[in-house]
Amino acid sequence: MGNKTHKGLAVINARITAVVSVSLVLLILGIAAFTAIITSEITKDIKENLGFDVSLVDDVAQEDVTRVHNLLLHNPAVREAVVVTPDEAAKEWEADMGENVIELCDVNPFPTVIEVKVKAKYAASDSIAKVTDYIRKDRAVSNISLNSDLIDSITDNTQTLYLILSLIGVALLLISFVLINNTVHLTVYSRRFLIHTMKLVGATHGFIRRPFIIDNVINGAIAGLLADILLLLFLLYGPEINVIYAALKTEMTVIVFSALILTGIVICAIASLLAANKYLGKEYDEMFE
Repeated sequence: MGNKTHKGLAVINARITAVVSVSLVLLILGIAAFTAIITSEITKDIKENLGFDVSLVDDVAQEDVTRVHNLLLHNPAVREAVVVTPDEAAKEWEADMGENVIELCDVNPFPTVIEVKVKAKYAASDSIAKVTDYIRKDRAVSNISLNSDLIDSITDNTQTLYLILSLIGVALLLISFVLINNTVHLTVYSRRFLIHTMKLVGATHGFIRRPFIIDNVINGAIAGLLADILLLLFLLYGPEINVIYAALKTEMTVIVFSALILTGIVICAIASLLAANKYLGKEYDEMFE
């Protein structure tokens, strides 16, 4: 009786150890996923603040302002186009510099300007150039201000960042599989003699594999759920909470939480299948290796 109790406790301890180990690995994956999402959202915000300024000719007619403004708004690359009148520009100057520019110059030196912001996927100098090329020829347009060097620098940096995050994600996924595979392998290894006994009594390989796969699928689901709980606590009480919440979206959060549970189930199922097959192919003497 005492021996059975001891074996039962050993199985429970092994299962708890496996679940905790897998959940910690999944937690790291979850943190990496949220880091990638937050970085992507912040990068998108930066890109969507890029654009150009369209300065219109002096004494431009209001209908021309409206026409150019509508042309820009209907362009698929444009996210936002705001008209800044000379009076509004003078007030902004006075608020920033503390001086009344009209009194200094006896005239308002500011032209009518349309401040244009492009959509994130068009935030590259070549894409913006296509927008500016056709509007530059308009009779009401005097000048277009575009900081190509800054745009190219941000584009290059974001592409490099995406590449680095992708490589880190792949590396973490591979490491996670190896770690989880080792954990599951140990749980199957502890029951290798049971596999051999079932082979001796004529059990089919499918029948022998089934309980190991089911047990580890359950372990993977529990580990994924535990990782979700730990990750949620991290998001609620971790550092820079406002930054995290500003960048995260509910649907993405749900997808990551669901993906962690699914990842735990899939990896544990594959690992248990591989481990069970390994010992199904061994003879009794090889079980001691």
